[in-house]
Amino acid sequence: MNLKQACARNQAVWADAQLRAHGVDCRYSDLLWTCWESGVATSIHNEVITIASETDSQRGQTVREIEQFVAARGHESISVQDWWDELDLTPLGFKLIWNTDTDPAPYLLRPPGNEPQKLTPSELTIGTVTTPEALLEFERASHEGYESEDEYIPNGWHHPASLDDPNLTYIVGRVDGKVVTTGIPVVSDGVNGIYGIATIPEYRRRGYGRAITWAAINVAPDLPAVLGPSDMAEPLYRDMGFADFTSFRMWQRPATP
Repeated sequence: MNLKQACARNQAVWADAQLRAHGVDCRYSDLLWTCWESGVATSIHNEVITIASETDSQRGQTVREIEQFVAARGHESISVQDWWDELDLTPLGFKLIWNTDTDPAPYLLRPPGNEPQKLTPSELTIGTVTTPEALLEFERASHEGYESEDEYIPNGWHHPASLDDPNLTYIVGRVDGKVVTTGIPVVSDGVNGIYGIATIPEYRRRGYGRAITWAAINVAPDLPAVLGPSDMAEPLYRDMGFADFTSFRMWQRPATP
């Protein structure tokens, strides 16, 4: 398995771990990971992730599988994360989104090792989440940090059963006991995928995002760390040693009447 495929599969492992904890039907084929139900938990994940590039004997199989998936999901909105830019889903009613019709979304990598001295703000205490009660604190802070416009629903995003998943770790940073920053490192396929980095707006620009990212990296410091940056956080990650590695495109099929 090459490093790009490892990143794609890591993305699927993250979504799969989160959604299976909610009892959502998720499936793997040789080429795709797919989510077969909709709900509160699925709102922050893509329905389809490509996890392998087609071989010559598989040409067209990915689109055929997505076509079958679309037919099964009926009129629901569907998003596809296309890691190999091999797909043309316009005949199925999809459009490229996130400006990936012009430029693919960047995915960054930081090689293992050579970590500079960490400067964690003295008032910030970083730890892992091990109880359902602490997971609710994590989730609420994440909801605020992402400035979600959706109503907050306890355990809507993160089910307590996911605490038992060996691939992922919930990390929090606290100030005066309050969770103000969050992160989810997911270790699989030889990479450490960094997800869920968020800081409550009024606590930003204090070094907390940098500190929680270092904590996530240090869950598996001997592996390359990979992430998809937001526009706001991309300069921070590059300053931490992350650099361009690969990219992906996003397809969206809107809900139909």
